Amino acid sequence: MANGSFDDWDSANEPSGWNIAGNVGEETKNVHTLGFSANLGTPTGVDNPAKLGQTLTEVKCGCCYRFEFHATGHNNSEDAFRAQVLFDGSVVTEVLLPSPVEPQYSYFSAYVPCVPPGVTVDILFIKPGAGTWFIDDVGFIAEGPCTGGYWHPFGGCDSGVSTV
Repeated sequence: MANGSFDDWDSANEPSGWNIAGNVGEETKNVHTLGFSANLGTPTGVDNPAKLGQTLTEVKCGCCYRFEFHATGHNNSEDAFRAQVLFDGSVVTEVLLPSPVEPQYSYFSAYVPCVPPGVTVDILFIKPGAGTWFIDDVGFIAEGPCTGGYWHPFGGCDSGVSTV
């Protein structure tokens, strides 16, 4: 995946390589590693929802993947912060984050089922209306080939494809 560490920004509100960014800002103080993270909930104090997403271009069909990221933040509503993997617009993996995850970053991960041939794979972070979340070090890592939706280790998938 492109720019999972959020080191590159096209503007203060558009991380490079991410094709969906609404109410997202470049963060330099509250980061997990290196110099930047994504702040979902900008401008601060505005209770609009935020979305951050990327269409993955180097995903191999027949491989199982691990979706991972670090996050910290809070909701001021009962709606959960969501991290999703979608195949052709349908959610296949979802991580619901408890609120709050503070004061420091926590690691989250989920396994993604076998990628079928010809599908578009997207990752999407969705912040509910109120609160602020910080996302950093996002990865989509090939774990191995799979049959029938289950992971079979050792061979077949290039583990260097689509990593952070």
